[in-house]
Amino acid sequence: MVGLSRINTQRDNALGGWDYLPDYFNTQVGQTLLAGVFKKEQWTYADIAVVRQGDNIRVYQSGARTAAGSGDGIYMNEVQYYGLYNASFNTIYDVSANAQNYEKVKFVLENEELKIYMINNLGAEHLLADFTTLSGAGAVKNECLNPINAAKWALYPVCAASGGAAGGKDITLDGIDHYTNYPSYSVPGYINYDWWAYSQFNNLVRWCKELEMRDWNNYNRTTSGTLGNGLLTPKGVNAGGGMDGYENTLITVRSNVYGEDITANCNTANTLGFVGMPVSQPSGTPTNVQVVIESTSVPKLISNVSLFIRLNNFTQNSINARQGTNSKIVAHLPRFDNSGNETGGLYFEPHEKTYLKLNNTEELLVNSF
Repeated sequence: MVGLSRINTQRDNALGGWDYLPDYFNTQVGQTLLAGVFKKEQWTYADIAVVRQGDNIRVYQSGARTAAGSGDGIYMNEVQYYGLYNASFNTIYDVSANAQNYEKVKFVLENEELKIYMINNLGAEHLLADFTTLSGAGAVKNECLNPINAAKWALYPVCAASGGAAGGKDITLDGIDHYTNYPSYSVPGYINYDWWAYSQFNNLVRWCKELEMRDWNNYNRTTSGTLGNGLLTPKGVNAGGGMDGYENTLITVRSNVYGEDITANCNTANTLGFVGMPVSQPSGTPTNVQVVIESTSVPKLISNVSLFIRLNNFTQNSINARQGTNSKIVAHLPRFDNSGNETGGLYFEPHEKTYLKLNNTEELLVNSF
């Protein structure tokens, strides 16, 4: 088996041991193994994988499977990549005969669409599975690949093999091509650029589960979804090589669209001028490198509280009229100055001079305020 997987931290399982699987991977103990589905008692896992089972090459992708008796969570579901819709693989490939002399598997990720190629001994690439090509030729649910959702946006190579070493066989990682400025892996630093890892670290995987249990990622939802056949078209890349179909937004107040508990601390609507617009919308047409977001009003970059000046190490006393207590306050600066200005350099001068008695019996020597 060769494939790609998210990082899964160690978790305790119902068998009294531990595993490295997504938190909501199916946990039904003793369940009859469905044909072509990996379950938690097995030690292999990948979010997308090309597997040799017996003499055949099979493809698996993680996703929901909410049929009767299949539990609540995700599985590794089989993708029937072969058929009249696949120009290179009309039938399941017999790797024991290996008529095409395939030696390598190649995974190519373009935004949300993953393409898998088989490479032969001459370097020729043949498409094994994707979304655009196969669905365009008539492939339906579970015959092409689902979009790579946000829980899988940081995937790492994985492989597994069984049997003895007598045959001298091995698996080699030929190469990885990624963004040159991608951060180096470190613990716990990787949670800063991996939403799945961040969610695990902060006990927020319920949002990941909600995403992965949706119809388009559900093996059994074949008549629902935006396309009416259970499929969801993955976002691709545009002519400039940028991720297409995305919008940058600002969440300025608590929003039930993005989860009220996650956005509970969003409080910049007044400061940034987005009153009445909890989720901003881009102005004009975004480009690969720039998105313009305009506020609904000109913000006033002011505080809604006054400033009080205290001299704590002096001998003066004043009265806090609101509290009715003694205080060390020597001045009160409101939100606007004598000319009505609220921003910029503010100038305060009381109409009448105000004196505070220092109560000193001799000269004070001051070296700091």
